[in-house]
Amino acid sequence: MQDAAATPKHLRLKGLIVCEAMLRLCRLMTDHFDCDLECVVCYMAVISANLGRKMRDRDGLADDLPPSDEERWPVSRRAVAASVGLPRETVRRKVMELVEKGHLVEVRGGLKAVAPALEHAENLQIVLGAIRTFQRTAAELNAVDER
Repeated sequence: MQDAAATPKHLRLKGLIVCEAMLRLCRLMTDHFDCDLECVVCYMAVISANLGRKMRDRDGLADDLPPSDEERWPVSRRAVAASVGLPRETVRRKVMELVEKGHLVEVRGGLKAVAPALEHAENLQIVLGAIRTFQRTAAELNAVDER
């Protein structure tokens, strides 16, 4: 059992706030994306892998322009499965669905999200909604700490 002194104050309330935020994010994604949550998770893993190197170079993000095709690195299905913890067969099926729906493309070396990803389909609405959710959650957690 964990030491009571090491347990953060108001842990149950904070846990509820986080749980509600995660549910809002799930709902946001299913409302604005034409796939189930497993597809969304696979899609986000591909985008993260495609842009990971570019995103780590914070100076390269100053212009806020979409990255060039050369700046986006392909990712394998195996790497997607490993990063999200889904069976490879599930990832294979979800990727096939994402390719058929026009969200991903197969290229030499793996998969890439259709560029520019932020402007594709309703991704911008998802990102803006997620930012609002994270900001709201941070404010709620800070308010609990101020009690």
